[in-house]
Amino acid sequence: MNKKFLLGLLVKALNFKTLYKMKKIILIFAAISLLMAGCKSDEPNNPVQSECEKSRTGTIIFDSWASNPYDCYIDNTYKGRVAANGKLTVNSVQAGYHAFRMTQASGYLLYPSVYTSSGTLQQCGSFTIVFP
Repeated sequence: MNKKFLLGLLVKALNFKTLYKMKKIILIFAAISLLMAGCKSDEPNNPVQSECEKSRTGTIIFDSWASNPYDCYIDNTYKGRVAANGKLTVNSVQAGYHAFRMTQASGYLLYPSVYTSSGTLQQCGSFTIVFP
């Protein structure tokens, strides 16, 4: 009886150790498979960029509340004429710091009214200058 008892304990101990090792191996494989599955991405490495992100540009809007037309300049470069009480939109302006000048085109007696402003245009952003 003593031998049977010892033999039974030995078999149980081996089965327990085998089960413990199997659980450990299964957990290791499960962890590795989760890590491998987590590494995959459905998104491409090069996400699609909008045109303004590629060219680093934005939009400037001249908003005139005046009763006369104004010539609009960005960094001393003529960009167009805004009608009385109108708007002029200039697209594809490089992002960064800019100086703006609005010069009255007509309707003055001795000299035109000139308004100046400055500001920083953000990439893909919009910057509005309201005058006078």
